[in-house]
Amino acid sequence: MARPPTLAARRLGRELNRLRNEAGLSIDEAAARTGLSTSKISRSENALVRVASDDARTMCEAYGADTATVERLAALARASRKRGWWVPYKVDDHLAAFLELEDEAVSESAWTIDIVTGLLQTEDYAHALVRAGNPHMSAEDVKARVELRMRRQERRLNDIMLWAVIGEPALMYPVGGAAVMRHQLEHLLDAAERPNVVVQILPFSAGATVAMGSPFHLFDLGQRGPVTAHVDYHTGSVYVEDKDEVEQYNRTFQHLTASALSAADSRQRIVRAVEEMR
Repeated sequence: MARPPTLAARRLGRELNRLRNEAGLSIDEAAARTGLSTSKISRSENALVRVASDDARTMCEAYGADTATVERLAALARASRKRGWWVPYKVDDHLAAFLELEDEAVSESAWTIDIVTGLLQTEDYAHALVRAGNPHMSAEDVKARVELRMRRQERRLNDIMLWAVIGEPALMYPVGGAAVMRHQLEHLLDAAERPNVVVQILPFSAGATVAMGSPFHLFDLGQRGPVTAHVDYHTGSVYVEDKDEVEQYNRTFQHLTASALSAADSRQRIVRAVEEMR
């Protein structure tokens, strides 16, 4: 069975479609100008075929794109053809989209309500979460999912700029038991010392806030693409690229950071949670 198109392929398709329309060209006219078939142009725009970087370059130049855009989309075409490192783990499309975004991002802003965000989880804590959330999953599949989460950390935790706002309930649920949770909290304290990590706790005392019941992540892709929101729900997730919608999520995250404890006060709250977990 063919793999679904990557997010990079879909972004490339939308960009090529936008450039062609801005150039005022029909698909037939674009084919005549590029020397590519109408089928290839249509399938490229709809992410139904892997686009070679040379073909992407040809289309961009035919549509009058500037040099920076040509090079950006040629690089995006190369990225769209790459096999994600997560493919052997047989993840579903929702998780694959999340992993692709995280792998490309220069920064990640995470709002989680009652769990520690994935990049900051210990292996035992992650195991307990995966098992609880998937009670019918085999032991082998649970192990693979936890291994996947640890691979994420190995790949990104050292270089991505991570800003995590975590709801106070996440400090209080004894996920995996008191010993596992205590170790998780201590790990969170250690992670917060990293120069590329900010951890803030949103306390109960903040009262009603935006995004209650709606965890999400914001991924800044830098030169690779637009800021993208990834929103979780019980049976899956959606990613959002619409500029206005993403801006709403960005404002929501700013509101959360303003309502949360400072990094220093958050640290003290986590320290207290460690003591309370004994």
